[in-house]
Amino acid sequence: MALAGPALAATGTTSAAATQTISAASSIKWGPCSDPDLAKAHAQCGDLQVPLDYDQPDSQQISLAVSRVVHTSPAADYQGVMLVNPGGPGGSGLGLSVLGQFVPNHAGDAYDWIGFDPRGVGSSKPSLSCLPHYFGYNRPYYVPETQELERTWLARSDAYAKACGANGRALLPHMKTTDAAKDMDSIRTALGAQQVNYYGFSYGTYLGQVYSTLFPSRVRRMVLDSNVDPRRVWYAANLDQDVAFDRNINIWFGWLAKYDKVYHLGTTEVAVRKLFYAEEQRLRKQPAGGLIGADEWVDTSGSTSTTCRRSRTPTTAPPAPATTTASPSTTPSSAPMSSGPRAGAGGAGTTTASTARHRSRPGPTPGTTRRASTGRPRLAGQGRQADQGGRQPRRRRAADRRDPRRGHTVHRQPRGS
Repeated sequence: MALAGPALAATGTTSAAATQTISAASSIKWGPCSDPDLAKAHAQCGDLQVPLDYDQPDSQQISLAVSRVVHTSPAADYQGVMLVNPGGPGGSGLGLSVLGQFVPNHAGDAYDWIGFDPRGVGSSKPSLSCLPHYFGYNRPYYVPETQELERTWLARSDAYAKACGANGRALLPHMKTTDAAKDMDSIRTALGAQQVNYYGFSYGTYLGQVYSTLFPSRVRRMVLDSNVDPRRVWYAANLDQDVAFDRNINIWFGWLAKYDKVYHLGTTEVAVRKLFYAEEQRLRKQPAGGLIGADEWVDTSGSTSTTCRRSRTPTTAPPAPATTTASPSTTPSSAPMSSGPRAGAGGAGTTTASTARHRSRPGPTPGTTRRASTGRPRLAGQGRQADQGGRQPRRRRAADRRDPRRGHTVHRQPRGS
């Protein structure tokens, strides 16, 4: 993670998109937050009315749930508002206004931290829910190694996409990344800010790129963590990630082996890997408690590896190294938000950094697709969105529905810090 350099000068004219959001934005009536974590952080919560369709700003309105934790620094040190998006797409960001307290050396104290649930998500209204139990326990095996498994995942993915279409018929056409970027600018306007600072994770880095392309004069500073290459969104980018995820898990196996005196999982990378996949196959045949099968093992191992490592790492153990990749954003996408968290590259005036290990390499020409290997299951990447409480689940595009592997859910690989 890296902070951007000097603030971007507000030069040039405001885009047509900016004019839309400025005229559409309303005020936010702040009040207490019901969430205990937000309340503990002395956050304020409210709702912002924005157009469902920015091309018709005076027509139907929808509501965005917004939270803020105001700066605690002296007024002379105030740095403005900091909007936060966790990625997904479909991740609730309402609770992320608390992040300022975790920035080292009290650097976060100088910002008003703004969390929000994107349109269709969580406490924003209306919210979209497709199949509430799609990500239930003991799902079919992720790897479509037989025709029956492939048909199963194709059918599941198709049913999921159809449910999203049925449940979000009016909302779905207006859940593009460009819509979310315009919502961000409506929030900026409602807050009375000339420019915004922004902290985006994963898919949130792509959202930041699109925002900075649509509203270049409105960007002050950005932090983009786990970067999406905008030239590859989305299907090709998903496949690109799989190579890095597989590389990551092997690095993790080697790291565990290095500290076998702590973890007792094997003294070599090969031994740890063998144990991991043996356990996966054992759970495939006999799920723990009848619920935790091979898929859940893959999910949980990917999502908890960082926690385990941090809580049990010897003090002499070095953090896993991280590499940084960045790509310039040129043209915002008008395609619907796609499934799974991503990694992103910065737009004008931003510095980007990736804490997830990723190797940049040539790939297919944009618009083409590659089929991923059906060898080992993927062990990280598309963070699961629990389709509960109105939180928006990950949606499937037509290209995804052709490949059952796009219908599964897996968690992020451990990051390098």
